[in-house]
Amino acid sequence: GDTLALQGGGVVLADDTDSSRQILTVVVAGSGGSGFSVGAAVAVNSIRTSVVAEITGSGTETVTASSGDVFVLADDRPDILSVSVALAYGSSAGLGAAVAYNFIGGAPITDIDDLDDRTIDFSNTSSEERQTDATSAADITARIEGVDLTARAVSVSADSSVDMLSITVGGAGSSGGFAIGGSASINFVDQNIFATIGSAAVATTITTTGAIAGVANNNAVEVTSNFTPKLFNLAFGGAGSGTVGAGAAVAINDVTNAVKAVILGDQTRINLGDSALLVSAKTLLANMDGEARFDTRSDGDDSIDLDAQIWSFSIGIGAGGNVGFAGSVNLNWIRNSTQALI
Repeated sequence: GDTLALQGGGVVLADDTDSSRQILTVVVAGSGGSGFSVGAAVAVNSIRTSVVAEITGSGTETVTASSGDVFVLADDRPDILSVSVALAYGSSAGLGAAVAYNFIGGAPITDIDDLDDRTIDFSNTSSEERQTDATSAADITARIEGVDLTARAVSVSADSSVDMLSITVGGAGSSGGFAIGGSASINFVDQNIFATIGSAAVATTITTTGAIAGVANNNAVEVTSNFTPKLFNLAFGGAGSGTVGAGAAVAINDVTNAVKAVILGDQTRINLGDSALLVSAKTLLANMDGEARFDTRSDGDDSIDLDAQIWSFSIGIGAGGNVGFAGSVNLNWIRNSTQALI
C-alpha cells in the first residue's frame, strides 16, 4: 500500500478556509395612484454547499504523523439576510404584498434544481415524513476511513453555524376604497453534518501516542459534530382605509438537520494508549457550554446569551372606517436528529 509520512508538527486537513457563504438581498416595491394601486416584492435565496474534509483509502494506505496531531475539519457558516418590502396606496383601492423564501441546504420543493429524486412531502409536517433526506440536504462531512493512521492525536470535526435574518413588510392604504396588506416569510434549513471514523466496507486503524496538544482534557481521539442555528424572522402586514382595511402576516421556520458523530465498522480499530476517546454530537458549537437556550441573565459582564435560537414574529394590522381585519400565523419546527455512536 501507499505510505505518507508527516514529520514534525502534524497536519491539519481542513475544508474551512473559505466555507462561509453570504447572501444579502433587499427587494423594495412601491406603487401609488389616484385609482387602484398594487405593490409586490418577492425575494428567493438559496445556499446549498457541500463541505468535505477527508482522509480515505482502500484499506492498505498508511499515514504517519510522527510527533504531531492530525485534524480533519469541515466547517460551514452560511448567512442569509433578506429584506422584502412592498407598499401601495390608491385613492380607490390599494394592495401591497411581500414574500421572502429562503433555504439553506436542501430545497423544500421537489421540482427545482436537480432534486427530482426527492420524495419528501413538505406539506406533511409529521416527524416521520419530515426527515432529512440525503438526496437533497447539503453535506458537511469530515471523515477518516480505509487507512492505517498513526499520530500523537486525531480530531475529526464537522461544524455548521447557520445565521438567517428575514424581514418582510407588506403595506397598503386607500382613502376611499379598500386596502389589503400582506406578507409571508418562509425559511428552511436542511443539512447532514457528519463526522466519522471507519467504514463497514474497508479496514481503518487509528493509533495514537498521546493527547491533543493545547487542550486541557486527555483526549487522544475526538469525533465531534456540531450545529448552531440562529434564525430571526419578521413578517408584517398592515393596511389602512377609509372603508375596509385588512392586514395579514405569515412566518414559517423549519429546521431539519441530521447531526451525527460515529465510529463504525467491524474492521475499525482505535488504539488509544493511556489517553481518552470523545465521540460527541451537539446542537451547539464545541466551545459553548450547556444546552440550547435563550438567557438574558447577566453573568457579571452584562452579556446576553443568544446561541441556538429561533426568533419569529408575525404581525398583522388592519384599520378601516367601516371594517378592519388583521390576522397572523407563526409556525416553527425543529426536527433535528442528533446521534453520537460507536
